[in-house]
Amino acid sequence: MIVVDTTVLADWLINGPELRDRVIKLQQLDPEWLCLDLATYEFGNVANTLRRAGRISDSAIELAWQSIELSDIQFVRDRDLWEISKLAKSKEISYYDASHVWLAIHHQTVLYSRDRKLQNKCPETVCEMPK
Repeated sequence: MIVVDTTVLADWLINGPELRDRVIKLQQLDPEWLCLDLATYEFGNVANTLRRAGRISDSAIELAWQSIELSDIQFVRDRDLWEISKLAKSKEISYYDASHVWLAIHHQTVLYSRDRKLQNKCPETVCEMPK
């Protein structure tokens, strides 16, 4: 079991074939994914931003939401708000990023993300996507 963040969801569903291939490799390594439920809102924000920029269509967004609904990703709401706050402060990362890191720590696993800054700040928890 691994934790994935919004960068992984976006790469899987809307960011193009090169990044999608990396997510497929990740699925082959470990198909059991956890993700915070708030990532769906962040994903929606990314999708809407790309739509406004003319980079994806409404039908692509609809297909992405259908794929998320049909996926085996376990979206969880389980969190400790104060522990996440302390983690954000100690690692000097955003609360949002800390929430994903906390989820990985809480489940004694790793977080996969394309966010290099987060990988550098939390190398013991955050892994780079497979190439």
